[in-house]
Amino acid sequence: MPLVVPEPYVPALAGEAVAAVALAVHTVWFVALAALGAVVALRPVAPR
Repeated sequence: MPLVVPEPYVPALAGEAVAAVALAVHTVWFVALAALGAVVALRPVAPR
């Protein structure tokens, strides 16, 4: 059975893909920012 995508669903799928990519980018950015904050916060405590 061939996959037929109705016309109104195409923008919805595109929006879903954009939302997924945005969520992934936001997650990576949040993790990087948290790691940078942890490094900056723990730098004075770390033994030299």
